[in-house]
Amino acid sequence: MRGARVNAGRRTRPRLAVADAWRRAYRPALISVLSGDTPYRPLDELHRMMLDEVLTEFGLDALGETDRDGLVRAWHRLRA
Repeated sequence: MRGARVNAGRRTRPRLAVADAWRRAYRPALISVLSGDTPYRPLDELHRMMLDEVLTEFGLDALGETDRDGLVRAWHRLRA
């Protein structure tokens, strides 16, 4: 839904910008793991780490643990 927005207090950001930032975080995070700068961890943990950073960047720290966990697990439900 292209015009949808995420609201968090006074800051409103497009959902697509948050999703794009989360996707863009993947390659640098993977490179960090492959280079040994970040310890190996399961992909869901890496996704969660990236999500937490992106939410902070967009001022969306109020998003709860349940919602964050649901977002991280969402890719498991995608069709192959």
